[in-house]
Amino acid sequence: MKLIEIHDEIFNRIEKALGEKVPVYDYLPEDERPPWVVLGKMVYNFPDTLASATAAGYVVTQKIHIVTEAEAKDFAIQIKKRIFKALEDGLKVEGLHILRQRFTGGEVSETEDRLYYAEVDFELWLQE
Repeated sequence: MKLIEIHDEIFNRIEKALGEKVPVYDYLPEDERPPWVVLGKMVYNFPDTLASATAAGYVVTQKIHIVTEAEAKDFAIQIKKRIFKALEDGLKVEGLHILRQRFTGGEVSETEDRLYYAEVDFELWLQE
C-alpha cells in the first residue's frame, strides 16, 4: 500500500495549484490566520469488489479542509475549484492503477467563529 506516496502527490498538486496565496498543511496550524488548507485524515478500506486474482484493490479517501475569513466566502469557493482542477487528472503514483477518483462534499458554510469552512473528500479506487 502506497499511502505516503498518495498523500505526497495530493499535497504537492494542491500546493502548486494554490501557490503562495494559500498555505497547505498536513497539520492544523495554531497561530496562522486563514486562509489555509489542511489535508486531514486519510482513511482506507479493502472492498471485495476491487480485488482480483492478480491485484490487491483498496479505496483511499483523503479529507481536505478549506478555511477562509468570514469576508471571503467567494475566495473559499475559488480555492475549492482550484483544488478540484489540480486533482482532476489521475494521480501518478508508480505501481498504482487508478480505477476511479471523485470528490464528495464541498459545500462552503460559515462557522460560529465567523470563518468559512469546507470539507471535501477526495476518493480513489486503486489496484496495485
